[in-house]
Amino acid sequence: MARFEGRKTTLAALLAAFLCTGAGHADMVLSDIIVDLQAPGQMRHDIEVWNNGRDSLFVEVEATRVVDPSGDETKRETLDDPRTAGLLASPKRLAIGPDERKRVRLVARQMPTDEDLVYRVAFVPKENKTSTTQQLAFKVLVGYEVLVLIRPPNARPELVVSRDGRKLHFENNGKSSVLLRKLEACAAGPVVAAEDEGCQELPGNRLYAGEAWDVDLPGNGPVRVFESYRSENRVSVH
Repeated sequence: MARFEGRKTTLAALLAAFLCTGAGHADMVLSDIIVDLQAPGQMRHDIEVWNNGRDSLFVEVEATRVVDPSGDETKRETLDDPRTAGLLASPKRLAIGPDERKRVRLVARQMPTDEDLVYRVAFVPKENKTSTTQQLAFKVLVGYEVLVLIRPPNARPELVVSRDGRKLHFENNGKSSVLLRKLEACAAGPVVAAEDEGCQELPGNRLYAGEAWDVDLPGNGPVRVFESYRSENRVSVH
């Protein structure tokens, strides 16, 4: 199962549409869409929420734990009790004026053991129900989900790549996730530089511990794999 990650990616599921007043608008921008924490030294992070619109912005923040990240990301546990929650997001509600910025602090309270702990934090804009309505207009509010990874100490991914003709097989045999930012399938012949012509970009994926992924290639030429683990980046050819 491919996971397309970026500033506006898995966020589409939080799209909310409703009828509201006026022609003004409020637009939400987040400073981070992926938060990568390393236990035990780095267990908190602040996300800046910016309203670059002309209306006030009202946001609700909700954190959930992904129960089975390598299998089904839809299996989630709502963190209702702050006394037992492995990740806290504070504050839970924001009121942000036009061109104003506010911060939400994420605090990891659970230490990972063997593998990454994976959370999703939703930033959902809400309608200002106190406003009066004289003229109806259609308005769309887009919410965002932030991926939060809490990595165990000394745990690393172990990416194994194999190829059979036009099929590329990936396995993460390590204890921490690895991000395959993108793939570039090139025409037959040696790959010389990152700017080679005749290369087709293919979507990337995040592989959690123990996860495998198969990719069908458009041709028999070499494939560049752009791989990231935290701040480390490397490129391999297969």
